[in-house]
This record gives sequence, C-alpha cells and structure tokens, in this order.
Amino acid sequence: MNRLFNRRFAGLLGGVTAANLADGVVLLAFPLTAVSLGASAWQVAVITACMKLPWLFLGLFVGVFTDRCNRLTIATAAAFTRLFILAALTVIMIVGPNLWTLVVGALVLGACEVFYDTATQTLTPAVVHRDDLVRANSYIWSAQSVSNEFIGPPLGGLLVALALWAPFAAGSAAYICVALVMVYLARTIHQDAPTRPREQRAFQNGIRFVFSNPFLRRLTVYLGAIYIVFGAWMGLFVFYLLNESEMGLSTAGVGLLMGVSAIGGVVGSQITSSLVRWVGEYIVLALGAVGWALFMIAVLVSTNFWVVAGLMALGSTMGTAMGVASFALRQLTTRSGLLGRVGSVFRLVTWGSIPVGNLIGGALSTWLGVSPTMWGATSIMFFLVVVSVLVFRGRGAPPATSAGPCLSALGETPPLFPLTP
Repeated sequence: MNRLFNRRFAGLLGGVTAANLADGVVLLAFPLTAVSLGASAWQVAVITACMKLPWLFLGLFVGVFTDRCNRLTIATAAAFTRLFILAALTVIMIVGPNLWTLVVGALVLGACEVFYDTATQTLTPAVVHRDDLVRANSYIWSAQSVSNEFIGPPLGGLLVALALWAPFAAGSAAYICVALVMVYLARTIHQDAPTRPREQRAFQNGIRFVFSNPFLRRLTVYLGAIYIVFGAWMGLFVFYLLNESEMGLSTAGVGLLMGVSAIGGVVGSQITSSLVRWVGEYIVLALGAVGWALFMIAVLVSTNFWVVAGLMALGSTMGTAMGVASFALRQLTTRSGLLGRVGSVFRLVTWGSIPVGNLIGGALSTWLGVSPTMWGATSIMFFLVVVSVLVFRGRGAPPATSAGPCLSALGETPPLFPLTP
C-alpha cells in the first residue's frame, strides 16, 4: 500500500478527483440548463453530444501530440483553459443565458477534456510499479466514480435549481485546485524525453498497433458498439425524466438519482481485481454489456425511485468493472512510447461514439418519439449481451496473478519498456 501511495500517485489521484468533480457538476448542468431554457429533446441531445464531440475530431491528433510533448504541460494548460472557460460561462449565465452559449461552451470544454484526459491517463504507468497498475487504476476509477457520478451530478442538479450560473461557478472553483495540482506534479514527476515521429507515421503506428493486435481489435469494436448505443439512450435521459417519465423528478431529483446509482461505479472499481482473479479478464469484459443493459432498462420499467436507482447501481457495477479491466489491459499490452496514441484510438472509437449516439438518438426521437427511441436502444444493448458471449466464448483467462491480469492468457506480449516504479 505504501509503495502505491507515493506522493506522485497521491497527487495524480487528487488532480483526477478534483477534475472529475467539476466535470460531474457541469456534465449534468448542461442538459438540465438546456431543459430549463425550454430546449426540445433534439436540442438537448445536440448539447449533450457537444461535450464529447471533440473526441471524434481531435482524438488521434491529441494522442500524437501527447506522445511528442510533455504530458504534464499539456494537462496543466488544459486545466487552466477549462478554469477560464467555466468562469466565462458563469458570467454569461448571469448576464443572459441562451442555448447557443451552451453549445459553444460544451464544445470548448469538450476540446479541453480531450487534451487533459489523454495526457493524465498516460501518467499512471510513470508513477506506480507495474505490479500495482491494476490496483492503481481501480483507485483512480473509484475516485472518478465518486466525484464524477456520485457527488457531482446531485450537486449539479441542486445548483441548477438554485441558479443557472451556480454549477459553472462551482466547476471553475474546482479547476483552480486542479490547476494547482498539475503545477505541483510538473515539478515532481520525471518523464522520458518525448519522441518526435513524423506525423503521418505517428498516426499509422497507433492505429496499426490497435488493429493488428487481436485482443485490442476485439476490445475496440466491442466497446465502440456499447458506447454508441448507450449514447443514443443517454442523450435523451434527462429530457425523458423531466418531461415524460411518471417518476415526477425535479432537476435536483435527477441529480440525486444519478448520484445514488453511481454507488455501483464505486463498488465496481474496487472489486475489479477480485473479479479478474475469480472469473478471468474476458468474462469481466463480457459483463459490461449486461450491466449497461440493466442500467438502461431500469428507468423504462419502473417509476419507483429506489428500484430504478438499485438497478442502475447494479448495472453500473458491472459496467465499471469492464471499464477498469479494459483500461488496465490496454496499458499492459502497450509499450510506453505508444500509450498516448493507442489511448487516443480507443477514445476516438469509444468516447467518440457517445456523441454520435447522442445525435442518432436525438434525431430518431423527432421521428419515433423519446420513449420508443430509448426502448430501441435498450433492446440493442441486450442484443450486444449475446454478441459479447459469442465474441469472448471459450476465451476465459485462467486466474490472474496477484499483481494483476494474466497477459499470457490473452496471447499478448508484455510492453517492451518496463514501467518505472
């Protein structure tokens, strides 16, 4: 435990926690504010999509940029930029809020998120020992779940109910802490000299590495399908709860529901290592589709707050375990010099699929209606459960070692460059 919680990892964990708290507040504040301003389901879906849309256009470029430049400098610059943007949104929401302001603000903050997350997510192997990587990612994922999903959304919903500018002011205050943490880490974390590959070759290397690797290729396609379907559902979620659901929730109630259901994310992040040892990496990955299917169907089949929250929490447990396992396995099968580019390919396919799903769901809702569109997305997610069983059938890994997943079970070779303690 002492080896894992050195000052560098504690600082990284603190920065991730503060950033995700701000993101959790703002993530729900955007659609809630849009609904408060009288937006339609399609408009809410567009604004929701704008928060993740930059991953589609910047993901690969930022991956190369991260491998070529100092990652802490990138993260620090992104943190300060988000601080200024959130402060500007606070002022605008006081003076004269409108939907176009939300669209532009979501796009700019989303672009900063691409730089910040790509940079910080490549730092974990530099601050912990290889044997502690899965455990370190579990703590990071737990901190993300608690701050981004458990504390952030209820706080965001409450702040929107108090004043439209309040969640953005809270986000800017949190990013003051993030910026200071990044400045501290820049002075304490030693990084290898960045490489300077030619741009075209750099892109090709990241893409080639992912899609020439059987495990990474399967994982990328599988996660991409899950995220695009979940995005179609999630883009309509807030509008559905406030306008069509019989649960009768207020803006604060929506935040509370998201917060209670996020308990599953905290649990899932902490039990991933045990699940990997018990059932193997591939079964944990396959459970992800089951979890998100339960998460999505909960609000459609019940109007009882605690039944819905319980099902969503159970689904979040399995979905988060899948996320932690896939994240650690990706790091363990990628050599240090390609971490940024391989990570950017994954995020292009996965997180880039979310806004595509948001837009598809919003467009379909204008034709089919909000509720039928959400039912359709949920049905497809249940179909992906069957697909996941077929994809990972017969590929169950033997029990992993105490240090983490057993890569030999995946048919992969360890990274060429050892991780520094």
